Amino acid sequence: MNMSIRSGYQGILVAFLLLFLSCKKEYNEFYARPDDLEQPIFQQLSSNGKFKSLTTLIEKAGYKETLSSAGYWTLFAPHDSAFSVYFKEKGLSGAKAVDADLAREKDGRWIYLFHPESDSLRSERLVDKKHHNYRLEPNVHFSPDDQLIIFRANFEGVEQIYAVETRKKK
Repeated sequence: MNMSIRSGYQGILVAFLLLFLSCKKEYNEFYARPDDLEQPIFQQLSSNGKFKSLTTLIEKAGYKETLSSAGYWTLFAPHDSAFSVYFKEKGLSGAKAVDADLAREKDGRWIYLFHPESDSLRSERLVDKKHHNYRLEPNVHFSPDDQLIIFRANFEGVEQIYAVETRKKK
């Protein structure tokens, strides 16, 4: 009797393995990258031609691999003419003059709020994220009333939800 139960279990196991292995091709085809999906964001910026400064700085900051792989990224990408204004203000000849440490912003990483002013944007630093572990995507978004920017962070070692006001109190 024991032998027949063992044979029955072995038969079920073999059948299950055959069924599981035969589904792998269908599974891979179902979850494969769609043919009409756009290229990752770094490749799109590189192929455009208006973002040479940005792509150079992305490489220096060490984010090329991240932004060249799959994933969902939202980036408000400044084009080369915007960088030209910035470089002129800072006395830099261009993106190649920026060293890797400056590109990585070793003194902290910030959540910025950008304010339109005539034909440019003024940036305001809202949150210093130098103690954030960047293995966690911050997932920054506005509250429905635009009064807060809500984000995830792990400043104290555990993931938590934070918010910062977008308008200074008068």
